[in-house]
Amino acid sequence: MASITAGLVGGLLATIVMTAVMMMPGDGDSQPTAALVEKFAGGEPNDHATPGMILHRVYGVVLVGFLGTGILA
Repeated sequence: MASITAGLVGGLLATIVMTAVMMMPGDGDSQPTAALVEKFAGGEPNDHATPGMILHRVYGVVLVGFLGTGILA
């Protein structure tokens, strides 16, 4: 079983790559996590781009980090 620190670092690297891939098309659509924030906060997804990106990074690092350690596997 890998250490939690190694898993979180792996999650961070995977999230950075996934973020870059998500931003490549540049079609102007909001991020899926911004749409999730919009469901709870109201408004339009484009109004929540920054909180959506923060949510994307947090769950990417934590979820992938714990999956990488085998804790959630």
